[in-house]
Amino acid sequence: MATREALDHYQRGVHARSAREALECFSRALNLYRRQPGSPPPSPGSFDRDILAWMTKACLAMENLSKVIKLATEVIDYDGPIDEFSVQCLCYRRAARRQLGRLQEAFTDCLILNQIIPMNRENLFVMQWIATEVVVSFAKIQVSVS
Repeated sequence: MATREALDHYQRGVHARSAREALECFSRALNLYRRQPGSPPPSPGSFDRDILAWMTKACLAMENLSKVIKLATEVIDYDGPIDEFSVQCLCYRRAARRQLGRLQEAFTDCLILNQIIPMNRENLFVMQWIATEVVVSFAKIQVSVS
């Protein structure tokens, strides 16, 4: 069970006026929760995975893309069934990788999402965009070589 103070910081983060303020509140809530004696390890639907998902969203809003990838991966890489936190963070990680030009990794995230949510229009659009970017990049290399 989360401490009252951790829950208070969590609520402040949810209602924060800026992504930076939200990130500070969620970071504080996570630290308080994890320092609590007997705090359980991350599990599906657990309080700390919820906080990490919110922190990932705040980092995406602040365009701190490397932090998005790190936090999202922490949420995704746990032993348990795929849940809403995993799907949400997989989308955030895909977006961050795409913006950083890490197209192969973004495409891999698309393939994973396609297995979870088959024929999702947004995901199919992103896959098509990445494929187009790869073809354009390849064409530019071919032109410069010849």
